Amino acid sequence: MPSAAIIATPATSGGNNASGNHLSSDDYVTQGVDFYDSGKYYDAIQAFTRAITLDPLNALAYANRGLAYSNLLMFDQTIADETQAIKLDPTLNSAYNNRAFAYDNQGKYELALVDYNQAVALDTTAEEPIFNRAELYEHMNQYENAVKDYTQAIAIAPDDGSVYNNRGYCYDQLGQYAHAIKDYTRAIALDPHNPVAYDNRGKDYAALGRYTDAIADFTQAIAVDPTHYQAFSNRASAYDSLNQLHDAIEDYSRVILLHPSDSVIYNSRGIDYAALGLYYEAIDDFSEAIELDPNDAIDYGNRGQSYDSVGDYDLALQDYNRSLQLDSTSASTYLNRGITYYHKSLYQSAILDFNQAITLAPDDPAAYGWRGSAYLNSGGTDDQIRDDFCRHVQLAGADADPVVTDAIKQHGWQCPA
Repeated sequence: MPSAAIIATPATSGGNNASGNHLSSDDYVTQGVDFYDSGKYYDAIQAFTRAITLDPLNALAYANRGLAYSNLLMFDQTIADETQAIKLDPTLNSAYNNRAFAYDNQGKYELALVDYNQAVALDTTAEEPIFNRAELYEHMNQYENAVKDYTQAIAIAPDDGSVYNNRGYCYDQLGQYAHAIKDYTRAIALDPHNPVAYDNRGKDYAALGRYTDAIADFTQAIAVDPTHYQAFSNRASAYDSLNQLHDAIEDYSRVILLHPSDSVIYNSRGIDYAALGLYYEAIDDFSEAIELDPNDAIDYGNRGQSYDSVGDYDLALQDYNRSLQLDSTSASTYLNRGITYYHKSLYQSAILDFNQAITLAPDDPAAYGWRGSAYLNSGGTDDQIRDDFCRHVQLAGADADPVVTDAIKQHGWQCPA
């Protein structure tokens, strides 16, 4: 989230009034700034309101009260106060910055951009409006413009690690991982206690297939902040890529302890349990994922596979049916439901599902192998069986199912090259 924290202070205090018993408008502004800096935003609003009561033309009081409202997420009040401040002093760049922040949080990006542009034009040496405009460009998916602004912000404040981290993220979105890694490395050098920079660099290493380097960065992020559950999740994914499933399961379990409401993590751990043959543990995880997100077709499909693996075919079919209700375009779900029908010796139903799987994914060798087997067991013609088995071998190559290749040899079939 961009920062609105440009707070303005009076050039001089107005001092006491003639009687020496009351504060001036500027004194209340100064008092409000002190409250603001202490995080006492309601007290700050009261002080700025007193300043405005004493001097309705005090632009700083409006600008700063608007900023305090912003920290309380009261963005309509922010916009009203910053607009009044701008009317009273059109050169007050903090008011443009703060109003832009409010517009940004309301999703009014074009209005925010106009205000950030004005704030930058009024003071080209101020880092904050440039940094905030860069984050706005991120929200607008204009990553090249964001990179330009972050680069300008770095020229103004070269020791601000957050700018390097954010520019690295934009490079990520542009697919420029080498530039991103360089920025994250600089961010880490400036602030070695920032877990986000380690986590981000680790994700880039993983994207480049450098899983060992990625795991090292995720581990460092965890060392800096043991509650940074994203690093545990990302390290688990890297372990998955290295087929270190037990390590991955341990990390997914840690994520669940820290962030138990994420259905994706239960699904991921369930997949690893299933890969290890721990199907009942997998079923429990997929069930928890479904409880958290009842409309995720993938979770039903995965649980259906585990039910099939333990021979509970009726429950598997229920899950596949629900999955296809939610997503009727999933070739893998049609394939898996067909396999379950096959296991129940319902070969015609299986063939219909394999047909649909092939229609959706015509280059998947598995569907041809299974359909050929269903034809073989249900009185299909030799041409049907041969054509499917040969197509399976053509698509699968060295990974062709030995059962299929043996059947081709036994029948003496010749498959086209």
